[in-house]
Amino acid sequence: MSKWEIAPGRLLTDSSSSNKSEPIAYSSAYLASNQSVSLTSNSGGGTTFRLLTLPPGSTTSLPAEEDKLMVCSVAQGVVLAGKEEVMEFQVGPNGMWKVDPGMAFSVVNPFHLGAAVHVTGVSEGGE
Repeated sequence: MSKWEIAPGRLLTDSSSSNKSEPIAYSSAYLASNQSVSLTSNSGGGTTFRLLTLPPGSTTSLPAEEDKLMVCSVAQGVVLAGKEEVMEFQVGPNGMWKVDPGMAFSVVNPFHLGAAVHVTGVSEGGE
């Protein structure tokens, strides 16, 4: 691993337009802390990215975000995904599903191997 991947987990670059450092890369260790990172400078949230790591037998629920379309893709493993009252459906590696603004969803890993899901949130305004 590169030093920046261990600490601080973000690679920063100078932005020529604002004279401040902005992250251009995030390490897997940083993303594994289950936090959402903003990919735009929009103070309202703009576009976000989150890595969900699901150990065997785990469930993760994410609350509804009124102003964001969520695009979820399976990076590793196989999961069961569900959106509010919609029955669960199985999604395998490189498969994706969307969650409309205002809908909560859950992801279940009922299998013996770990799984990882990428969640990209896009504001309805598109910024």
